[in-house]
Amino acid sequence: MKGIYVCSNEGHACCQGEIIIVIFNQPSLLKVVFCYEMFLRSGSCVDFSTAFRKLLLTFIALGKGATSLTLETKDVVVNLQDNTKVSLNCTFQKEDFEEIENRDIRWQKLIRDSFEDVAIFSPHGGTDPFLTVDLLNVYNNRTDLVAPNSSLSALVIISNVTCNDGGVFRCWIHYFNKVKLKEFDEYSNSSVIFTGNAKKPNLFQISSNELEEKSSVGLNCSADVGAPEGNIKIWKLAQNSNRPEIIYTSTDIHTENCTHSVSVSHMYTVIRGDNGALFQCSSQNSLNNGVGPSLKSGRISVIYGPGEPSVLLNPNKSSFYVGEDLTLSCSADSNPPSNFTWTFQSTKHFHGIKDLSCTNKIIGSRLILQNIQLDCSGEYTCTASNDLGRRFQNVSVNVRVRIDNPQTTTTGCAQCGHTETCQYKNGEAHCITNAWIPVAIISIVISIIFGIAITVLIKQKIINKGKQSTNSSYLHIQLSPSRQSGTEDLAPRASTRESEDGFPPYEKITETQNESESK
Repeated sequence: MKGIYVCSNEGHACCQGEIIIVIFNQPSLLKVVFCYEMFLRSGSCVDFSTAFRKLLLTFIALGKGATSLTLETKDVVVNLQDNTKVSLNCTFQKEDFEEIENRDIRWQKLIRDSFEDVAIFSPHGGTDPFLTVDLLNVYNNRTDLVAPNSSLSALVIISNVTCNDGGVFRCWIHYFNKVKLKEFDEYSNSSVIFTGNAKKPNLFQISSNELEEKSSVGLNCSADVGAPEGNIKIWKLAQNSNRPEIIYTSTDIHTENCTHSVSVSHMYTVIRGDNGALFQCSSQNSLNNGVGPSLKSGRISVIYGPGEPSVLLNPNKSSFYVGEDLTLSCSADSNPPSNFTWTFQSTKHFHGIKDLSCTNKIIGSRLILQNIQLDCSGEYTCTASNDLGRRFQNVSVNVRVRIDNPQTTTTGCAQCGHTETCQYKNGEAHCITNAWIPVAIISIVISIIFGIAITVLIKQKIINKGKQSTNSSYLHIQLSPSRQSGTEDLAPRASTRESEDGFPPYEKITETQNESESK
């Protein structure tokens, strides 16, 4: 029969003081222990009232799900520079039908691969808490235990912390659920994390400040990198850079005094680009942003032989003319700086042209050729070398200079014409036409034409005046009266007859007449 019954008769199917909930006439579906003395007065199973039945069903329904006991712990972060205590607090909440026996509240620590008991507590009113025998030597005389009271919390306070105090702890509670008639375990982890600011390295050594290219330099650094997860980084800072480059990060961490004290050694192979660089050792952990506290080495000198020399010509062109100047500059990367020497191989193919002197002088790595001549044409070789004791390198660069025949070429301002002005630009002569010269020429031409015109006009005027004088004398002859008798017409004869001496008659007459008049 359906219903909720309590039985106090030991001979009954149910035990004395137990509650039976009968659902679909199957009492075995649910059986819970819930004893009250008031129910023991009945000698048989007694049916509850309808109101109490509903209340009890509600209560049992709450207990049908997961266990209701909860507990809470928090991670503990301790800065070793600020605090030397660790407090582990386990707070729990439970229902009345959940029962915790003595010594069933425990703080444990993960040691190797399993949790071991550190401190054991009892619920309020139970036995006093105590440290376990196995870890008594570790925590004795520096650990305080506070048992649960009305606040329902188990507290462990560790003083004078050491590195062994860090790690993973957990609060573990064992209890019995009277509704489900089962035992349960609940636990919550708490990590103890030590933090410490990374400190400036106390040692940073470099095996040598001067070494040859492709050799190795030893770098030794020691530092208290703090916590958590500290390490040492070694950086390289190039000579002309302000951005450090990481070349090494430590991975082997040694623990001492709750922080990580790290000592590392690293071998680094230098290249010629490392010349003038310095190294930097920094102490790092997760609290650092960027480069942590650090020490720097002095700058290193990487010794290496010269690279391939390069030769520059000034002016930079492929051919030159006799009389020009030429400078050849040689450079090569090396440390220590290279010494430069020049050699020359003349090109002798001038076919009968007599070789002239090639004047040159050397200033440092520069070869200066002045007033170059035909015999300056050839191959020039620059050799760069330094003395490393065991290594040197010579590299040749060939330069061919073509020189034109001086009998057919001119150079500089000599190539400019009469109507051009010579100007130098970038070391080269340029001929520029003078704009005033055409104006002057035109002015001179106009002046000459004007002078010729004036001269012609003057001569023409003189000629015209002479013609007028001759015409006047002729008319005078025609009108002169004849001194001879008779009526002979003299005009025609005087104009046509010639004298014996070849003069025209009018000219002769005029002269005779003049003589007569003078007499």
